[in-house]
Amino acid sequence: MRAVVGPNAVLQLAAALRAEGGDALAAEVFGAAGQSWLLEVPPTLMVDEAVPAALSDALWEVYPHGAAKVAAEAGRRTADYVVANRIPDVAKRLLRVLPDWLAARLLLTAIRKNAWTFAGSGTCAVAVPGEALVLDDNPMPMPGAIWHRAVIGRMVASLLHPATRLDHVTCLHSDTRACFAVRPPGSDGAAPCVKCRMRR
Repeated sequence: MRAVVGPNAVLQLAAALRAEGGDALAAEVFGAAGQSWLLEVPPTLMVDEAVPAALSDALWEVYPHGAAKVAAEAGRRTADYVVANRIPDVAKRLLRVLPDWLAARLLLTAIRKNAWTFAGSGTCAVAVPGEALVLDDNPMPMPGAIWHRAVIGRMVASLLHPATRLDHVTCLHSDTRACFAVRPPGSDGAAPCVKCRMRR
């Protein structure tokens, strides 16, 4: 059985494409990926991870100068949906009153537990100290892990202290590994990739 990811990997890309270039751009990208039918019948259940992977490849092929912008917007839209519809209000309030380091650790742990919705056949782990989320064997790699960075970054910005930031470190040994480090207010600029012992 093939690994699956959440439908927002498709739905929010379609929305971001339409916002960027209208129905024509969405049709061109989805058509190049052989997935035009998904614009007519948007998915409501989990989808094979190969589908968003093919859409990602098509995005960079069809719209190379704007692909990063569209992918980031799709990631932010995905995060907005998750924050609005999948995280209880009590959890949101709790994250905002906890110490920064604890809130970051709890948020990343929650993301890891639900990683199957965006990591598919990949693996996701929380590495501490440093409050880092490590994504391995990513089935939907993009330059700079831009979609995943946008999803996680938007959730950090929405749910933690406003001055908290998300640093991304690309592993030099693997195209499918990325480390996302949450940096609480006042932390230094170094962003360790705990698992592969890399630094930006």
